[in-house]
Amino acid sequence: MKSFPFDSDVTYDSDGNPEYDRGVDSTILSEFLHLMYKDGVFPNPSTGLQVTSSSEEMSVVVKPGNCMIQGRMGIEESYRTLVFNAAGTSYDRIDSVVARLNTNHDYRDIDLYVVKGTEASTPTAPELTRTGGIYELRLADVFIAKNTTTISEERITDTRLSDECGIVTSNPNPVDTSTIFKQYQASLDAYMQYVQECIDGTTAGNLQKQIDTLDVRTTDVENGLEELNSNLNNISTLLNSLESKRFKSTLLKRITDAQSWVTVGSLSGKDIFEVAVFTGTGNVITSTFVSKVVARQCTVAYPYQIYNGSALAVQFYVSGDTLYIFNYTGYVSNIYT
Repeated sequence: MKSFPFDSDVTYDSDGNPEYDRGVDSTILSEFLHLMYKDGVFPNPSTGLQVTSSSEEMSVVVKPGNCMIQGRMGIEESYRTLVFNAAGTSYDRIDSVVARLNTNHDYRDIDLYVVKGTEASTPTAPELTRTGGIYELRLADVFIAKNTTTISEERITDTRLSDECGIVTSNPNPVDTSTIFKQYQASLDAYMQYVQECIDGTTAGNLQKQIDTLDVRTTDVENGLEELNSNLNNISTLLNSLESKRFKSTLLKRITDAQSWVTVGSLSGKDIFEVAVFTGTGNVITSTFVSKVVARQCTVAYPYQIYNGSALAVQFYVSGDTLYIFNYTGYVSNIYT
């Protein structure tokens, strides 16, 4: 395990050179800083390492600023002029200005460079190098138009805020808690299983059993209420039937007390009237008995008719729950009015 900083015991070799038993190199410090800070340019000032146009041909100016690359600092205190290769004659291209970390022994620094793109009818910015001890941040893309000798401000695209550069902040990498969570979850599951086993033999467990019993009894009560409602409906139907029978009895008595009816076919006039009124002959009554009798003069075409001999005795029809009687002879009106 790497660890620092610690004081070293100093010893000397045969040539008198000091040797430190707790000495560290730059790598361990850069690794520490990389854990703490994200790569990018420092946000203050806002113009730090900004790429702008230059009065000189085929060049740009990079303003002073600071950057952090892989835990190593780059500090630029001066305005830097960077020169580009000449424009092509047939196609445009895009070059990039980068801050480059180079840890190879002959360099061991961070500096500013121009990375040349490829000429094309639809040019794209060159890829960054991030291997072999080199790590680049893209500060700007510069459009190099064919046959041009200058770089205007509108040809420069600032990329300091892109994901290929960015701003130095505290490292935003999320905390990986998956392993710890699994351990806590396993412990919680074991605890809940133990609690459930205990509940089965406690008051809480008995209470749950009582609740389950009450649920069953509630279902029984609901079924009983349904049966009661059904019985009440049957009683209501029976009462309606009794009322209809009472009406029939009263009407039959009035028919019996009336003058005699003349036989028509195999039925007497009284029988025909009874069949018509109480059994639903024709469209008079279907499933229920009428509850009202209304005597009026005949104003409806084709009512039901009963004859006394050859003379028309009565005409009638039913609408809704009303029996309408149309009086044509005196003795009939004495019965129904």
